[in-house]
Amino acid sequence: MNKKFPTLSAPKTVFEGFFNVIQSSLSTENKKLTYDFVEIKGDAISVITLTKEGKFLVNREWRPATEETLLSTTGGLIHAYESPLEAAHRELLEETGYKSDNITTLSTVYPFPGITGQKITYLLAKDATKVQEPTLEEGEWIETELLTKQELLKEIQTSKLVDGVFLAGLFLAFQSLSN
Repeated sequence: MNKKFPTLSAPKTVFEGFFNVIQSSLSTENKKLTYDFVEIKGDAISVITLTKEGKFLVNREWRPATEETLLSTTGGLIHAYESPLEAAHRELLEETGYKSDNITTLSTVYPFPGITGQKITYLLAKDATKVQEPTLEEGEWIETELLTKQELLKEIQTSKLVDGVFLAGLFLAFQSLSN
């Protein structure tokens, strides 16, 4: 492959908050363009969880950006002092009150590479059991429920209100569980 790729230069922050908006100059062989991207403050995890009874632990999470309650899964930012596995244990307990001693990493991906360099690590938690009530953070509106695989697939097929990050994780989990 001999194609010459553009270069980015002169990045500047044009908005700072939960995420930053960065504006850079993008130079090709014959043009200069302005390119905006989002810098999210930390990578994230998404945990697909199965109980000892083989049911999927799913969240119904109200999201301000969509003003909708979406079918989703446990997830969140990885703190600077945590590994993805540690973040998965913490988020699972906080958001659902469940615990699993059988969590494995499925994959790490760039879910939105056109706008951000954030990575999401997908993990599969098996044999989860409820050990406490959820301890949601301020700004989280989550209800947890258990669904069989058939119920989950029907819900996905009949609803437009599904978090796309969840779908990618389910694909990876289904692949892992079939091996």
